[in-house]
Amino acid sequence: MPIPNKNERRKDFVGRCIPIVMKEGTAKNSRQGVAICFSIYREHLKKMRSKGELSKEEELELQEIEKEEFQKEEKLGEILNKI
Repeated sequence: MPIPNKNERRKDFVGRCIPIVMKEGTAKNSRQGVAICFSIYREHLKKMRSKGELSKEEELELQEIEKEEFQKEEKLGEILNKI
């Protein structure tokens, strides 16, 4: 599995990662590859944060990722409440 390089942006990592996880057979298609690579990136930033090793840019990017995740969870909750 690929690991993000220091100060590598999310889109750059995901673009580099997808062909690797596809070739390894970890992902069966590009959509699954995006999900796997995004998860690797997010967890890498969280680990770096816990060690106090995030740059300001990386911290801002992780905050944006967390905001996106919260918004998705809110939308899912709204949909489930309508069922």
